[in-house]
Amino acid sequence: MGGALGDGGTSWLDAPAHIYEQVGTFDVTVSATSTGNCPADISFNVADAVTVYPSPEAGFTASPQVLELLEPIVAIESLAQANSTVSY
Repeated sequence: MGGALGDGGTSWLDAPAHIYEQVGTFDVTVSATSTGNCPADISFNVADAVTVYPSPEAGFTASPQVLELLEPIVAIESLAQANSTVSY
């Protein structure tokens, strides 16, 4: 069993692990071959099987950097991209 991973990579492992280096949507081709008493081949394409998103911009800023004992209020501003979910 194996196949093409859409970005030029291939694997013939039963449970492949693959790292996609580019952002995009990739088709995957799955192939299997029986070598027993009844040899046969099958192959099929899975369109848009993998979607790789850009790495998120994560982080935050806190203000003020030094707190007053009697006013311990901190404003936190997220630096995450607008389409990201942020939890603190």
